[in-house]
Amino acid sequence: MDEPNIVVVIIDAFRPDHLSMFGYGKETDANLKRIAKESVLFRNQFSVSNATAPAVTSILSGLLPSSHGVIHQFPYTKPEEFEKVEKIGFWLPSYLKDRGYETMAFDWISFWFEKGFDYYKESEEEIEGLFPPTKMTVDLAISKIKKAKKPFFALLHLWDTHFPFPNTPYKGGGPNEADKILADIKDEKQRAYVNNRMNAAKLYSVQDVTNKYDETIKIIDQEVGRLYDFLKSENLLENTILVILGDHGDIIHEHGIYFSHCGLFDGSTRAPMIIKLPGVKGKETSEMVQNIDIVPTILEFLSEKTAPVFDGKSLIPLINTGAKVRDRVFLFDGLANDVRAVRTGNKKLIVAKDSFCNLCKSSHHHGTVEYDLSKDPEETKDIFSSDSELLKLMK
Repeated sequence: MDEPNIVVVIIDAFRPDHLSMFGYGKETDANLKRIAKESVLFRNQFSVSNATAPAVTSILSGLLPSSHGVIHQFPYTKPEEFEKVEKIGFWLPSYLKDRGYETMAFDWISFWFEKGFDYYKESEEEIEGLFPPTKMTVDLAISKIKKAKKPFFALLHLWDTHFPFPNTPYKGGGPNEADKILADIKDEKQRAYVNNRMNAAKLYSVQDVTNKYDETIKIIDQEVGRLYDFLKSENLLENTILVILGDHGDIIHEHGIYFSHCGLFDGSTRAPMIIKLPGVKGKETSEMVQNIDIVPTILEFLSEKTAPVFDGKSLIPLINTGAKVRDRVFLFDGLANDVRAVRTGNKKLIVAKDSFCNLCKSSHHHGTVEYDLSKDPEETKDIFSSDSELLKLMK
């Protein structure tokens, strides 16, 4: 078999509980469900971070933020983080380029993310507003893939699900709850932040934000389905590794957090993931996995024998036999000064050494807390004690 093509689709701020295949009451994901039936659906995938810069760096390196160096989101990334990531040992685009792949990315972040890509651009035309519309990104990707003359690696970063969902035609229509929302926020600076968010989006209720988020997911779902059908019609799909995932989750109103992905609660860190591997039939798993596992999985599928050591683990054993590959994940708050967490299947420990959130200027975690997720999936009751097993894992 020829070298497989590789397509990675990152959907920004994408949480699973707004998809019907994860039990949501609305069908926002008709195409993603169709793709999942022909792929491997991971029901418990966690990002290493609640922020894009550390999360995408981990996706492309197979390393935890503590290893590759990028802990914080722009513009809170520190000079020493830039210095460390520039010395990173493994970078998937560079590896694939050296292996003979044509590498292309459809995104706008730049910085070290451009490394190893032959083509790195969000659009061939001027963009108005915050983010390029998903249709424009998919159009550009399809046009470039059509011209690819050798195995290709294509990375698409779809931003429409990032608040305030600027490319979605939805104006809202529910009652104005701004006063009630703001009254529930005790911190003055966070109150000002949330007020600005509502005014920027012109949405003034939790329901309207939820509805617009759902409508945005439908748009992305349609475009991802179009990309999938293009790969199939061009006879590329059968020899393509396709990864679709959220870079992190999002929070609309839980835990006193509004319209952002602050904190290390599951809402901000759990994200959908679908992987289609050539020759692998559709299946799903509820075993815990993490986005650092993508690179080791790709390299094992490519039969790479001299790969470096990663923090991530190959998911091939899980996909082939159902074997568990991890029993814990580590989480890094990319928006707070110093907050980290460890999560197992039924417990989570969050350690906040400096909980100041650079985004909303508030604090979402205080000291050290632990949750029993089997009894308290909403993460509301602190059960921490000094003999915590998770504290030993964290250390």
